[in-house]
Amino acid sequence: MRYYELLDSLVIGRNSGDIQFANDAKISGKHALINLDRDESTFKITITDLESKNKTLVNRSEIPPNKKIEIKYLNLIEIGEQQFVISETDNINLVFLNEMIKEQLNRPLSSISSNQKNDSLKQDNIFSNSSLLADKENEIKILSNEISEIEKKTRLEIAALDNKKELLIKEAKSQISEISKQLKSLQLEVLSIKQEQDRLKADIEQKKKKIINLKDFDS
Repeated sequence: MRYYELLDSLVIGRNSGDIQFANDAKISGKHALINLDRDESTFKITITDLESKNKTLVNRSEIPPNKKIEIKYLNLIEIGEQQFVISETDNINLVFLNEMIKEQLNRPLSSISSNQKNDSLKQDNIFSNSSLLADKENEIKILSNEISEIEKKTRLEIAALDNKKELLIKEAKSQISEISKQLKSLQLEVLSIKQEQDRLKADIEQKKKKIINLKDFDS
C-alpha cells in the first residue's frame, strides 16, 4: 500500500510522469492523468486516459482516450497491473477497502462511450452505495464486538485457570509438608530403633564377658 498526495495533477506512466512503474509492461510511457480541478467553492477530481495501449479502467469500465472523466472517492482505478483509489485521508479501513475491491473486480468489464453526455462516471457501483457502505461498517462493528467478547471471555477463563492453578499448588505444598513431617517422624523412629539395637548389642557383649570370666574362675 502506497500513498500519493494529489495537490494539483499527477501523471502515471511506465517511464515518465510523476508516478512511474517501470516493471509494469501493461502501462504505457505516459498512461493517464489525474487532475484536481478547483473553482472558488468546489473541486472535482478527474482522470484522463492519455491514449494508452491497454486502456484505463474506472469501476471496471474502460474510459475513452483524451476525455476527462470525473471520479469520486473510493472509485476503483485500474492502470496496467496497478490499482488506485482516491481517499480524503490515509487513515482508511484496509480490511473494508480490500473487500470492496475484491467485489468490484468480480464485475464484468464495460466501456464508457466517448459521446457520453457528461464527464461524470455513473455512480451505480458498490463504492458509491451508501447503504452497502453502512452495512459493511456495521458488520465490521459487530465482528469487532464479537472479538471483544471472545477476548473478555478468554481473559475470564484464564483468570479462573490461574486461580485453580494456585489452589492446586497450595494443596500440593500442603501435601508435601505433611508427607515431609511423616518422613521426619519415620526417620526419628528408625534412628531410635537403631540406637536401641546398638544398646542391646552392647548389653549382650557385656554379658558374654561376664560368662567368660566365670568360666575362667571355675577352671
